[in-house]
Amino acid sequence: MEEKTRIVNRLHKELEDANIKLASVATEILGASGRAMLEALIEGRKNPTQLADLAQRQLRGKIPELEKALEGHLTDHHRFMLRLLWQHLAQQEELIAELDAKIEEQTRPWAGEIERLDAVPGVDRCVAAVVLAEVGAQMTPFPSHQDLASWAGMCPGNEESAGKRRGDASPRGIAG
Repeated sequence: MEEKTRIVNRLHKELEDANIKLASVATEILGASGRAMLEALIEGRKNPTQLADLAQRQLRGKIPELEKALEGHLTDHHRFMLRLLWQHLAQQEELIAELDAKIEEQTRPWAGEIERLDAVPGVDRCVAAVVLAEVGAQMTPFPSHQDLASWAGMCPGNEESAGKRRGDASPRGIAG
């Protein structure tokens, strides 16, 4: 996911370098509309009106702003770099999908545990899978929930000397 974010940031940078301000109008340049416009730019289409017409759903209400944002100076070099980044993004998305499928396959026997963890506020299925992988499905190594919290690094430090408290930071664990 970090690599995908880096690629998306590089796409933003390349567009900005060409004075194309798509991100200022479309909150998500990798949404359906943004992807269609990026593909059209990579193919060599330059007309801002035609590019803005690729907008879908709510973005259709922003066509005048899109036309202004898409008035840039996209050179052959920009298109080349965008095409390379686009291919790299597609590879990353394929890898992420493959990893997601493998995680789903590996965690299937513990679907009940993941559902219970998913019910905890702030924990989604991804975090639940990480907790399951780190802690395991059996809690027998931990005599109490306090021991598990301490192992995970969720307990703040409590160092006190001569009536002064020091070390309030939580230790580095799976949470930090």
